Order: sequence, then structure tokens, then C-alpha cells
Amino acid sequence: MRHENTQGIAQELKTQAFILGGSIILMWVVEIADIVWFHGSLDRYGIVPRNPIGLRGILFMPFLHGGFYHLIANTAPFLILGWLVMLREVSDFFFVTIVTMVVGGLGVWLFGAPGFHIGASSLIFGYLGFLLLRGWFDRRP
Repeated sequence: MRHENTQGIAQELKTQAFILGGSIILMWVVEIADIVWFHGSLDRYGIVPRNPIGLRGILFMPFLHGGFYHLIANTAPFLILGWLVMLREVSDFFFVTIVTMVVGGLGVWLFGAPGFHIGASSLIFGYLGFLLLRGWFDRRP
């Protein structure tokens, strides 16, 4: 019985690593392509507040970054908080990600300063908020 449980935990860790690793690899590939081939022009696909075309950025914003320093600053918190979100259920990660992208993206679109808004910071803060609320309602750290 213990062997089966160990295999289940190992499989779950592989799934979590695949999801988080794939997301981070996608962010890095997009940023490398943006800098090397597109010379930063992909950033225009971020959220542009109060402009209908800027709504497309809700989908693209988390994968676009303002250079490698911005991406590096987002990578570790995304990895750590994303993993903590999926510790209980992997499905929590997808639910929180989608809700945060839509709600956070619409908030930026409605209230953001003029210009392009890019980066995974909204996801990171969404994960943090989810974890804090889950701790509050579960009454456990």
C-alpha cells in the first residue's frame, strides 16, 4: 500500500513540475523571441487600458515581459506561489490562474494608467491572495 502511495505522490510531483515548468519555459521562450527576433514589439500585445484592442492583452499579458530582469523577477515567485496553489489540488492552479487573468486583466483594463501593461505580476498576486484567503478560511497556515 505504501508503495502505491509513493508512486501517486511521485506522479503528482511530475504533473506539477510539468505544468509549472511548461508555463515558465513558455514565458522564457516568448521573451527570448521578443528580444531576439521581434525587438520588443510583442509588448504591444499587452493590456491597453480602455481601448477595445487592449482586451486581447488579458490572454497575453502574463507571457510578455519588459526584458530579462522583469522576467527573472517574476519567475521565482510564479514558481513558488504557483506550486503552493496546486499543493492541495492541481485543478486549483488552473482555476485561480484563469480567474486571476480575467479579473486582474479587466481591472487593469478599466483602471490602469495609459500604455502597455505586461508581466505575470497579476498572477503572482492572485496566487498570493488565494493562498492567504485559503489559509484564513481553513484556519491553518
